[in-house]
Formats: sequence, C-alpha cells, structure tokens
Amino acid sequence: MRARTLALLLAVLAAGALAACKPKPPAPPPPPAKPLTFVQTTPDATVKLTIAPAIAEWPGLHEKIYNDGVAELKRDIETAKNDRAHLAGEGFPNPAYEHELSWSLAAHNIRLVSLKGSWFSYTGGSHPNSGFNTLLWDVNAAEIA
Repeated sequence: MRARTLALLLAVLAAGALAACKPKPPAPPPPPAKPLTFVQTTPDATVKLTIAPAIAEWPGLHEKIYNDGVAELKRDIETAKNDRAHLAGEGFPNPAYEHELSWSLAAHNIRLVSLKGSWFSYTGGSHPNSGFNTLLWDVNAAEIA
C-alpha cells in the first residue's frame, strides 16, 4: 500500500511539473513608440524638434508639444521659402534658415508636470537668436495649466 501511495504521489507531482512547463503565451507587442524628434531639411530651411523621452510618460502632453512643435516648424519652413524668394531678387546674401526647439522635464508630481524648453533661430542676420520656454501641465485635466 505504501509503494502504491508513493507511486501515486510521484505521478501527481510529475503531472504537475509537466503542466507547469507549458509555454507561456507570447507577450503582446509593445505600443508604438511616440516620436521624440522631428527633423526636416529643405533648400530654404532646416528645422528640428527634440522631446526628452521622459515626457512620453504623459501621452496628452507629449502629443500637444509634438503636434504644436511640428506645426510651428512647418510654418517656419514656409516663411523661409517666401522670405528667401523675396530676398533673392534684391541681391542680398541669402543663407538657409534654421530653427530648433527642444523640451525637457524640469519637475513633476502627482498633479503637475513642469517642462523647460529652449529654442534657436537663424534667419540670415548677423547672429542667431535663442531663448527659452516653460510649460506647466495639469495631469488631471490633461491640459496646460
């Protein structure tokens, strides 16, 4: 009887071990990566947007600064095209324009996210211009505070 109980116990343990060895179902694919950069170069302008990877933690914020940044840079490309076409007929030096935007995480807590931004712009003058931006994001309202 003892041998039979031991054999039965071993059979149950073996079956349990085999069941545990079943392959796990494949993990779902990761969500598509959010774009962190936008770069476009034309004969008239070079533009660039850079967003720090940490900002992607707040999808609404990331979407806002990415979409707004790309829209601004595309307007700058059109402005550069028009300005340079006008200047070409007047014999002035006519270098291509440049515009760069970048955003990084300054601080955050449960309710607010603070970003610091910087920009650089060259439109053919004697020197480029640069500056900074700030943005405060309300996490609960999913909008700029």
